[in-house]
Amino acid sequence: VLDSPEDLEKKRICRIITRDFPQYFAVVSRIKQDSNLIGPEGGVLSSTVVPQVQAVFPEGALTKRIRVGLQAQPMHSELVKKILGNKATFSPIVTLEPRRRKFHKPITMTIPVPKASSDVMLNGFGGDAPTLRLLCSITGGTTPAQWEDITGTTPLTFVNECVSFTTNVSARFWLIDCRQIQESVTFASQVYREIICVPYMAKFVVFAKSHDPIEARLRCFCMTDDKVDKTLEQQENFAEVARSRDVEVLEGKPIYVDCFGNL
Repeated sequence: VLDSPEDLEKKRICRIITRDFPQYFAVVSRIKQDSNLIGPEGGVLSSTVVPQVQAVFPEGALTKRIRVGLQAQPMHSELVKKILGNKATFSPIVTLEPRRRKFHKPITMTIPVPKASSDVMLNGFGGDAPTLRLLCSITGGTTPAQWEDITGTTPLTFVNECVSFTTNVSARFWLIDCRQIQESVTFASQVYREIICVPYMAKFVVFAKSHDPIEARLRCFCMTDDKVDKTLEQQENFAEVARSRDVEVLEGKPIYVDCFGNL
């Protein structure tokens, strides 16, 4: 009996029904991107993930009809707090595709201001030394973003807890609210490195084998799609001593194992 779609969802498994039998299937998840065809007459593109995120194209910004994409990646305050404490808060990362494209007239981008954490932190949207900074990255393709602070050259307008500004080029944009404005790019780069790590679901199994009464060998297996009984350890007379539940691991990040008791 096949599992129901609901059961598969809990196991984070995707069922594919097909009449063809290709060599490979690839299931790719990504941040949702909203897109639309926009031409010389102009138009508006809004995000369905973060509705306040918007791109307004005036008449004449484009000379021909093209498909424009808008992606808003929300920030999780818990992750930001884990990395930076209360040093900064962030808006969603907003990406306009195709990137690195110049417009014939400036378009208007709207992004919600960073939400302050529950702890005491002032939002400095004015005064002599504003703490809100606008960051931009014009890297294209799958190249990781290289952030730069463009606040000094980009006037910001505040309306209904959102910031609007104009741009002549499509890129990634990000708002950061931090008191140490000279550290804004450093803080953003730290958070960005964490959020672009690819997550995998894996299971860890630990095997043990005693060579003599006072020495043993442990092997830890990280499995994403294999069965325990196929492992080399079983064939070498290792015994399973511990098994994890399914856990999410991040590509390129260290993993820690706590050991206690008589292994």
